[in-house]
Amino acid sequence: MCHGPARRPGGSTDICHRGGQVPPPKHQNRAGWASIVHQPHVEAEDDCGSDCRNSHHRSPGDRDIRERVVPGGTPRERTPQKKLTPRVARRRAVTAPPVCPACLGGLVPPNLWSDRWRCESHGDVEPFHEARSSREQVLRSLGRSSRVPVWLPSPMPVHWFVSGVGWAGDERTGAHATAFAASGPSPVGGPAEMVLVAETPRVGLGSRLAGLTVPDPERLDEVPEAKIEAAGHPTALWPIAAPPDRAAFVGEALGVWLWCVLWPADAALLLLEHLVMEDLRDDPRLVDRLLFGAPGSHLSTR
Repeated sequence: MCHGPARRPGGSTDICHRGGQVPPPKHQNRAGWASIVHQPHVEAEDDCGSDCRNSHHRSPGDRDIRERVVPGGTPRERTPQKKLTPRVARRRAVTAPPVCPACLGGLVPPNLWSDRWRCESHGDVEPFHEARSSREQVLRSLGRSSRVPVWLPSPMPVHWFVSGVGWAGDERTGAHATAFAASGPSPVGGPAEMVLVAETPRVGLGSRLAGLTVPDPERLDEVPEAKIEAAGHPTALWPIAAPPDRAAFVGEALGVWLWCVLWPADAALLLLEHLVMEDLRDDPRLVDRLLFGAPGSHLSTR
């Protein structure tokens, strides 16, 4: 019986310990595995037995998984396809595919000719992302990396909860717009939702939520109708001519636009209360005081 490995005494021919000569492998890949162009299996002339440990005497069924025979006699190295684990699949589903912040249309990603995301209708834009899960983690990440404020009501209105989180930007440029949605009971009864948006000019996220067709408000009334406290400073809000199903206000805080859009329109009575907004970038502990509930419908990209 043959129980020893083949030895190579300096030539290119493997020699079994019982004296039989075996042809060398046809190819050698980088990992050192022999990729053999197999013909119908024929025992070696030395007839050393089926239990020989010489790798060239194995039958096709005993080959390593890296060996593969393809039509035409060209050997390849087979790489098994990787299956996504549930954890990786969930991580990839945290955010929705990026869309245009002004129209929710599809985008062309950066390529060799441009480093910007492009919308067919609005040209170069900042891609808008909606957090479909793990909204608490997304808020914490925005608080560390956003270029604009991340406005949160502090404290939240009674019985209100977080119903949506979104932002416009990519990993290279950072967030140029942030959106925070909260839902709860309306002051006049029934459900209501409020979306707070901080954005640089010409992003278009706040104006789309307000029902406008231009990225920035063109003209504001002389006298504001609402006032809130943002980052410790009184901030005036001007009403925007919006569709009848909502109320929209816009102002300026920390050098960028501050939008406040509420559904339905009579939910604007919430602004008559002393509404205080704080920037999450200044105090990451604000996330610990929030309640997270069912996702709303107005910040969704679906």
